[in-house]
Amino acid sequence: MTMLADVEERLKPEIERAAKAAVPPVADRQLLALIQTKDLDAAWEALDLVEKRRMLKILLDIRIEKAKTMGGRFDPARIKITPRFSVPETYQWRRPESS
Repeated sequence: MTMLADVEERLKPEIERAAKAAVPPVADRQLLALIQTKDLDAAWEALDLVEKRRMLKILLDIRIEKAKTMGGRFDPARIKITPRFSVPETYQWRRPESS
């Protein structure tokens, strides 16, 4: 067990570098400000509709599949939402350290 802990401790910097390399940097300033805010709900509500739509387009791929039959009711199951980017499950999200 001690040997395994030693190996893991030695490899930790490499593991963290590889995990960070797998996550692309956020280039959009408004998106970066939004995800770094302390009150995400308030920040989202403060955005106008055009900016909210732009943020959603950056983050999500939203598709509405064709209806199987014409007429009738709208089927919400036809809405397909997938993230444009997803991080590996092993990546540990951390807020930047305050200086």
